[in-house]
Amino acid sequence: MTNEMKQDFTRRITQADSAQMVVIIYEILNYYLGEAGDHLEEKRIDEFHESIRHATGCLRELIASINPESSLKGNLLSLYVYCTKVLASADLHHRKEELDVVKDIVNRLYEAYRESVKDFKGDPVMKNTETVYAGLTYGKEDLIVNINSADPNRGFKA
Repeated sequence: MTNEMKQDFTRRITQADSAQMVVIIYEILNYYLGEAGDHLEEKRIDEFHESIRHATGCLRELIASINPESSLKGNLLSLYVYCTKVLASADLHHRKEELDVVKDIVNRLYEAYRESVKDFKGDPVMKNTETVYAGLTYGKEDLIVNINSADPNRGFKA
């Protein structure tokens, strides 16, 4: 993942509510699955293993995000555990077919979740972060993102 992508995901995470966080995790997971497939095709096995490790971490985060009161908790948990097992097998045997199985499941879940939370408006998960205003200023070649850092108490509080 490029530094620019990391910065974009980080910016989105700092402004996200709980539903948007899950959508972002799906997007990151999908990116790492694609990256793993690319590394496998290019026979870059160390990078392949690293991408699988990151994808598995995303699945762990999705497991942790399951609402225990949801009627879908058992189904989601089963799917996430299944995807984790298939990724472990792909990692062990270096098979792209298994990555494709996980990608298909993740993409279907992502689309369903993204559609279902479209109108959800919750409070941001992270508090005391900078407010990001995009689109207010344009430079000669690109968009300039302005960050409001007027709050001297921003950041994490213990």
